[in-house]
Amino acid sequence: MSVVAKSLLDFVKQMASFDVWQVLDQFRAFMQLGKEILIPLATGSILVGSCIAILTYVGSKKLLEAYLARRERKRTRRT
Repeated sequence: MSVVAKSLLDFVKQMASFDVWQVLDQFRAFMQLGKEILIPLATGSILVGSCIAILTYVGSKKLLEAYLARRERKRTRRT
């Protein structure tokens, strides 16, 4: 675990020194992390992102349905 933490810390230090527009250099530095770090990092990111996307979708859908129902009730009261 300490090897992974050291690699990520070195990567973060290197990223902090880059200019915002040096995208190619940032990509190269990211690819130098190696498969041992990139695969778990990508897998974890996809899992967390998927969970958050599902929760956001369900919450947004309920809010939108409640809003549309309220708007419809206001319309029917006016007529």
